[in-house]
Amino acid sequence: MVNLEVVDPHQLVSYLFNQCGLQIDGDKVQTFWQHHRAVKSPFMDVYTGGESHIPLGLYGDGARARQIAYQAPEKVIGLFLNVPLFRPKSARHARYLLFSIEEELCFGRKTLNAVYNRLTWSLNHLFHGRWPTHGPRGDRLTSPKAGSLITPDGKQFAVVEHRGDWSFMKWVFGLKSSWKAGTNAPVCYQCRAYGKGPLSERYYHVGENAPAWSTEHTLVSFLAEEMPATDPCPFISLVNFHHDLLKFCQMHVLNLGLLFTANGSSLMTLVDSNYFQVEEEGAPLQRHLDAAYKHFRAFIKMRKIQCSQGPFQEKMVSKSGGEVVFTLKAFNGRVVTEWLSHCLGDIASRPHDDDRIPLTYVAMILGSNTLGLSLSQGSTR
Repeated sequence: MVNLEVVDPHQLVSYLFNQCGLQIDGDKVQTFWQHHRAVKSPFMDVYTGGESHIPLGLYGDGARARQIAYQAPEKVIGLFLNVPLFRPKSARHARYLLFSIEEELCFGRKTLNAVYNRLTWSLNHLFHGRWPTHGPRGDRLTSPKAGSLITPDGKQFAVVEHRGDWSFMKWVFGLKSSWKAGTNAPVCYQCRAYGKGPLSERYYHVGENAPAWSTEHTLVSFLAEEMPATDPCPFISLVNFHHDLLKFCQMHVLNLGLLFTANGSSLMTLVDSNYFQVEEEGAPLQRHLDAAYKHFRAFIKMRKIQCSQGPFQEKMVSKSGGEVVFTLKAFNGRVVTEWLSHCLGDIASRPHDDDRIPLTYVAMILGSNTLGLSLSQGSTR
């Protein structure tokens, strides 16, 4: 047995708003809720709060802490809280660690279930804006703050998202959907789409009349079909819980679903055009990648971009079914997208005979703007 510390969200929020002076514009809060009502966000079907509740977000993920030769990698898991409408210049100033643990200390899902039980208890008190009168196990608290307002002006708070990648969500919440199950299970936690078999049309067809839209889970069917029958994650007892609150990390979704292909195709377009000026005719791909990496390092150095991307290797560029895939870690993929859009823009500004350049350039610029970097092409916003 190991004792681990957890930061209670209501304690953290009290510190941020009462001691640090964090302020959120009331008009922005009201606009937030009005927007979600207007677009009919699914979680609004069960939301019982008002338009003055300040939105909160949770984020969970695992990371490799270090790798010792010939040993299994050491991994750590972290849970963070943020205030979505608080957007300082540096995102690091808006992410607050609630809990962390070495992955090897986790006893299956039970360890994080205990953590989520306490976090959910705390977040539910934030929804009502008052200090708890009873602990997470029902014991009466004797603190002089018990039952009083968390902030002097009675601010209330509501969780509007829980972000994470697929592997984290599946593990923590015990989701039954899986990319690896083939015809045995759906691939999506929000609908009954299958990756293979007769029902795979629900996965591949995403038009306005796609069958998937008629099989979307209700809250009840999500709990019945996706959550485990025993030891479900206590987060489902959050006030106004809805499975729409579970949000996949945008960076990972775009990287795995789009950037692998977009970056790969753009890179090979530049290689075909010999943009990196490899003098040897018919040089192997690795020679072009070495020259491309040298160009990439000069690009990020000039713009003072911090990026951990190592040398480009031929094994990182694979061709399958006519598509070229350039596999990179998520953040590095964003920076490479920015660099590739810069290179394509350079070619597009000069005479060339490759019809792919203009369209590819526009597509990559849109990708850069979507990802929020736009370091080299700020005027294209």
